[in-house]
Amino acid sequence: MITGLHLGPGQILGFAVSVTLAAELQRIEREGVYARQVLFVESLDLIINTEIRRISLGEARRFGEVHEAVYRELGYELLRIAPGPPDARASHAARLIEAVRS
Repeated sequence: MITGLHLGPGQILGFAVSVTLAAELQRIEREGVYARQVLFVESLDLIINTEIRRISLGEARRFGEVHEAVYRELGYELLRIAPGPPDARASHAARLIEAVRS
C-alpha cells in the first residue's frame, strides 16, 4: 500500500510513481511506519499568494480533495480539523492526538 502523502501531489501534477518511490512506500506500509489515523486539516478557503506560493484557491481545493481521496482509498482514518482560529484548531488537534494515544 502506498501513502497518500506521496501520491496526492503526483496525481495532481500527472506524474507516475517511480519504481524507487513505490518500493519505499511499500516498505513504509509493510513495516507500519505511520499510524493509520491522519490529521486532515481542512482549508480555510483563503489563499494569500506570495513570491513563492502561487497556487489559486481552486488549485488548493483540488489539492485537498486529491489528498482526501487517496488517504480514504488506502484505508486511512481521517481525523478532521475544521476551519477556525489557529488556537481552536491546535486544541482540537491535541485532543484528537490524545484520543488516538489512549
